Amino acid sequence: IVVTLYIIYIIWVAKTQPHRVGDGVNLPAIQQAAKDQADSKPEVSMRTILWSTIGIIALVVLVLGGIWLGFFTPTEGAGVGATLSLILAIARGMKRSEMMEAIISVGRTSAPLLILLVTAQLYSRVLSMTGLTGAAKEFFIGTGLSPLAILALMILVWFILGALIDSISIILLTVPVFAPLAVALGFDPIAFAIIGILAIETGLLTPPFGILVFTVKAAVMGEPDLKNGEIFRGSVPYWIALLSAIIFIVFFPSLATWLPNLGNAVALK
Repeated sequence: IVVTLYIIYIIWVAKTQPHRVGDGVNLPAIQQAAKDQADSKPEVSMRTILWSTIGIIALVVLVLGGIWLGFFTPTEGAGVGATLSLILAIARGMKRSEMMEAIISVGRTSAPLLILLVTAQLYSRVLSMTGLTGAAKEFFIGTGLSPLAILALMILVWFILGALIDSISIILLTVPVFAPLAVALGFDPIAFAIIGILAIETGLLTPPFGILVFTVKAAVMGEPDLKNGEIFRGSVPYWIALLSAIIFIVFFPSLATWLPNLGNAVALK
């Protein structure tokens, strides 16, 4: 749904306001440049190309095959894949300095996430032990509000949090409370999860603190005159598209569940 709305908007802008999308891609020039670059390189045989990719193909087959055949879980499969990738890199001449650089880079990326996961487990355990999850569920149900009104409140909370903190933190903070409440109210778990993800991503575009907007600002280094307000204005149509998708799924939850249901039906045949 979201992709379709994005495509419709982009095509409409390209047709009605062509100056906003530039002159387009000079395809003949790109093709000629690619041809010149290919001609300047020595010819490589198909056998050499296939041999260079056989390790990657074997890695994918071993990891996915091991998961599908039940030799290891997806989490264990990730470890197997990482180990086999390291062995493959060493076999192809990876230097010790490059290996250490890769390990440090992975550590820098993984360490904050692991800390978040550990604290999220502690947070969930505290909520469970104190009975806060059950109390929140009883409070909302006891207010007499309709399930749609309670869902709207949860979406509003996601919007506000999305404008302030990152998506992973929002999920870890809210899911232990919101998920049991949604199930108790009769919402489909898959549809509710998709609504939550879309609401959080919408919050990341919501002013005045939309994190994604500031990320775009930081990424556009060559445009010092670009203001945050311009980025916010440019993101409004995409914000509306995300909000429209949320509304569609709220009133037609089967839009979010038909594909998983189709997969289950195929698997049972």
